[in-house]
Amino acid sequence: MMDYLNEGLKKAFYTSVGIAAAAADRTEKAVDTFSKRGEETVQKSKVFNEELKRKKETVQSSVKDVLDSLGDLSREELELIRGKLSEVEKSMGETGKEMKLSAEAIKESLGKMSREELTLIRAKLNETAQNWTDGHDEGAGQ
Repeated sequence: MMDYLNEGLKKAFYTSVGIAAAAADRTEKAVDTFSKRGEETVQKSKVFNEELKRKKETVQSSVKDVLDSLGDLSREELELIRGKLSEVEKSMGETGKEMKLSAEAIKESLGKMSREELTLIRAKLNETAQNWTDGHDEGAGQ
């Protein structure tokens, strides 16, 4: 009976050691995965931040040029520009409403599709995005 109890204790001990080893292995793999993802995210953030800085500088330069040129305009020319900007703003508001209605219609249509149809759409969107990105990358290098 004592041998049977000792065997049971040994099995319990070895099982707990095995569980601890498996947990350590999985934890190590998880840490490696998270570390890699973290590094990738930091790199992407750096690239995005640099791109954002370039765009900001371009916009600031453009705004400065526009403001400099506005100083040379007459009151009538400024009023004409204000009117045009008001028209553009109104048009953008209408376009925004149309886009919202379109988005709602798309959302409703997607809700009626099967998982397989959605998977096919996702694949096609990814392919289109990749083609678009590749085209822009080639144009940037020229």
